[in-house]
Amino acid sequence: MSALNITIDFSCLVVLITLIISQIFRRTKDSQNTLFLCVLVITAVTIGGELLAWVCEGSADPFMYFMQYAGNLAAYIAGALIYTLLLIYFTKELNGRREFSRDEKVLFIVSLLLGAVVIVLALTNSATGILFTIDGNYRWKGGPGAVLTDLTMFMQQIPLFVLVLRHRDVNLSLRRKIIIFGLLMMTAAVLDIVIIDIAFCYPVTVLELLLIYLNFLLVVEEQMETTQLQLANTRYELMVTKISPDFVLDLLKDIEEMCEEDPEEAQYAISELSEYLRGNIDKIDSSELIPFEKEEEHVEHLMRLVQILRPDVRFEKNFEIRNFQVPVHSLMTVVEQAAGSCLSHVSTKPYVSIHTFRDQDLNCIEVISPSRGEDADYDQAFDVYNHICLQLTRIPGASLRLFADYGRNTHALLKYPSLESGGSHE
Repeated sequence: MSALNITIDFSCLVVLITLIISQIFRRTKDSQNTLFLCVLVITAVTIGGELLAWVCEGSADPFMYFMQYAGNLAAYIAGALIYTLLLIYFTKELNGRREFSRDEKVLFIVSLLLGAVVIVLALTNSATGILFTIDGNYRWKGGPGAVLTDLTMFMQQIPLFVLVLRHRDVNLSLRRKIIIFGLLMMTAAVLDIVIIDIAFCYPVTVLELLLIYLNFLLVVEEQMETTQLQLANTRYELMVTKISPDFVLDLLKDIEEMCEEDPEEAQYAISELSEYLRGNIDKIDSSELIPFEKEEEHVEHLMRLVQILRPDVRFEKNFEIRNFQVPVHSLMTVVEQAAGSCLSHVSTKPYVSIHTFRDQDLNCIEVISPSRGEDADYDQAFDVYNHICLQLTRIPGASLRLFADYGRNTHALLKYPSLESGGSHE
């Protein structure tokens, strides 16, 4: 049956090497993934040692004879560690990767002691007695020591069941998988004892490791889908924040009325509206700094649209400085609030004024517009202003100040640090 065992071990070794390479290229720093990689490597050493023993079996060459026993010894020593590492792996999964309790540490010690028994049996057994006698008539898995070794490997599954019993309050699906793993390994150990010519434990171990790896990939994929959904929701929230729904609805209502009165102007308004919305959506989830000129172009589209819908709105601008940078849509959001006050309320002189100037080492933008007159409008406006303040916290030294003068005008004063004075690009 050596040919069958060689084929089984070689196939298992190929699967393990593939899993090891895949795990290495994932380059994750998670301790659980590192632990699983160690399990894969040690299992590969175990099966590699057994494969070496099968290949060298029956050879009259002294070197091949020695390699046969060395392979058996390596398989037993490395194999004795697999179950302890798997116990640690499953424990970290069950306890949410918290610190180990005293009882769990006792389980690890018991598992290590059982593994030590396997190693002692491997060293003293005539089947692998490299430190004692090398019997030329030795038959692999033929002596009572080999049976005791398989029995000890059988007993190493017991700590797994104790572990599951300790964690009755955790995920039932995960506990069920651990129990199935233990039962399969116990069955494989029994088959190893009964059928001495075919190896069962290691192929079953490799199968279980493959299932653990595939299950891990499935969990990662589910997490990625959840992350993508959260990202989509975040993008939507950003869009709602950067594109005021109420403001856009007001614009659309005014354009609808204009379609009946002046279709040509309505068409022009729709064109400006599309440019305005495109500018908002292009960098909907960006927090980078852009040149003031680009933000100015965006504001121009909005103000042209406002003046089409309400020709009496004055748009004044006085730019003493231009070559500085602002966060995406920070100025635009303030101007939207100013324009909304012009469109929503009857005013004899509606206007929006934008002024830039330098205050010591700060670049300043002041936006002036008629004050709002309804409490609901104030609540909505301050929600928007709070978002702007949150955006400005990413830039050291940036700020937004709101105040009203006696002429019932609202002033929004944006201040940005100069790049030369240590302003952040992030």
